[in-house]
Amino acid sequence: MNPDTYVLHDLTHFPMIMTRRPTVQRGAVQTWAREMDMLLADSPVPFVLVASDLNVDMAAVDRRDMVAWQALNMARLRRRCAGFISIVPDPRAFGLPFMVVPTLAQARDHARELLAAFAGGQGGVAVRREAGHLLEV
Repeated sequence: MNPDTYVLHDLTHFPMIMTRRPTVQRGAVQTWAREMDMLLADSPVPFVLVASDLNVDMAAVDRRDMVAWQALNMARLRRRCAGFISIVPDPRAFGLPFMVVPTLAQARDHARELLAAFAGGQGGVAVRREAGHLLEV
């Protein structure tokens, strides 16, 4: 693998691969897809992708093409990519706290914590209706 052939991926700390997205111009998804294909084909060991900025303005057609590539290549990604890490100094999506958890139980625990700490609402217990029953969140 020649690191000089990569524009959008920094292989300096391989197998940790940093994504480079200072500016994304229209059509850059083709470069990204080509580089991802090279990583999947040429990597001698599993790797982890690390992104420092996911808030990139991207043309709708490019975003569509990127999602399509990911969907088409998901099996290949799972065989070679050990994970994806996003560095987010303020982990808030659209100005709201954002979390990823592996279970529904953990999601409920975090939901309770967020609701209890929510300054814009009543806090405390929230309920929702599902299949005719009131459920505590």
